[in-house]
Amino acid sequence: MRIRQLLRASALYGIADMLVLGVSGFLLLPLYTHALSQADFGGYVIVKTNIELIGYLIQFGLLSAVGRLYFDHRGGGEPGRYINSILMFALLVIAAAAGIAAAAGDPLWRLVSPGTPSRPYLWYALGIAALTFTAGLGSLWVRLDNRVNLFVGIQITAAAIVTVAAFVALEVLHLGLPGLLAAFAIGYLPATLVLLWRIGGDLAPRIRRADLLPSLHYGLPFAVSYIAFFILNRFSVLTLQRHVTLEDIAIFGLAQQLALVITVASQSFGKAMQPAVFGATPEAAPEILRRSSRLFILLIFGAASGAVLFASEIIRIVAPAGYLSGLPVLIVLLVAAFVYSLSLVSNTALEYHRRPRTSAAMSVLGAVMSVVLGLALIPPYGLLGGAVATLGAYVAMTLFSHIMAWRISGQSYFGELAMVTAALAGMALLAAWPGWGGMHVVLAGAIKLAIIGAVFAALAAVYVPNRFRQAIARVRGGTGKA
Repeated sequence: MRIRQLLRASALYGIADMLVLGVSGFLLLPLYTHALSQADFGGYVIVKTNIELIGYLIQFGLLSAVGRLYFDHRGGGEPGRYINSILMFALLVIAAAAGIAAAAGDPLWRLVSPGTPSRPYLWYALGIAALTFTAGLGSLWVRLDNRVNLFVGIQITAAAIVTVAAFVALEVLHLGLPGLLAAFAIGYLPATLVLLWRIGGDLAPRIRRADLLPSLHYGLPFAVSYIAFFILNRFSVLTLQRHVTLEDIAIFGLAQQLALVITVASQSFGKAMQPAVFGATPEAAPEILRRSSRLFILLIFGAASGAVLFASEIIRIVAPAGYLSGLPVLIVLLVAAFVYSLSLVSNTALEYHRRPRTSAAMSVLGAVMSVVLGLALIPPYGLLGGAVATLGAYVAMTLFSHIMAWRISGQSYFGELAMVTAALAGMALLAAWPGWGGMHVVLAGAIKLAIIGAVFAALAAVYVPNRFRQAIARVRGGTGKA
């Protein structure tokens, strides 16, 4: 895939993903935070955390396995039968999970979330987790076939449905948190229906061993990674429930939700980059990975620096004044999300060389660090301790990931990573400067934009690929030579 095509696909994937996450996680945040009390929003954070946990438990890492092994089955002319086998196995797992929930769901829920009732939220969580898998499988299949326009159409439809359903549930029917969860569930239906449509005549209650066993073998290490990833990201929320109020959890949850913008931006680039790397010849793959990785590091820094410097303005836009005390937490979590996004480069290299166990070990390391740091920092420091624990775990995980990728592939990005991380850390300290509050909003915004532009340009001049330097030179009226 050419760099221009990569940028176009990445932009389209990014727009589509940001529509869905932007609607459910950002654009509608003012609706959530105003229609729900701060305590109810804290309950939403807890239920959403449990949805993620159930989702990781029932997926068995199969989405990651399909993302890597699908091309083998597409070459054999049986992609529909392969996807059908994966779907049928997932339905069996979901049915088993429903049986466990009926038999022992209440005590299990209380063990994880003692501050929120299990009914009706246990069944909402299980249902949404199941739909997350089917919708994810449908969207993944479309993306792997590089049907960008269809993918964008699915995401736009889902975003529109969630918007209308959430508004009706909260503002018209006043259904509160249960209504909001129902709106989320409805939003997963378009991708699920596309999945069924694409399987078509291959849809049958049949699981082929040749399809399932290699996928489970490849995917189970990722299942371990997902559980570790959940602990890495959500252990702070689980622990905070025992030390702070629901109102404080709402502040932490809002900061986590806003920090996701960095993660989504990086995943969107990965959705374009990884198929290009995985589908390339062994001779071409290292160069494609190198060029796209350098471009990715630069672009994700631009997105993260903007979010960090304008963190206070973002909170004021999406939430009432009661959430402003979470500004330091948001800044730390934005830096943490940026550090985590840098692992996309090493993860792509590890997956290309079919090293899922190494990726799993990386996530386990991060999870262990999250638990250790969380238990040490949350009781004395509360919300900020949880944010710092997340940052420390991300740093350890990303560093380990890049060391392993360097040993396997021979490609090193440590200089670039150190440079952009140091630059963003400086911006984080600048964003916390109290002097911004006494400055006119227009002047403050102009200064922040100038800082972002200057630092971004300096980093680009250091390691942006030569062809982009040539383009900059031509725009300036130069010779076009780097």
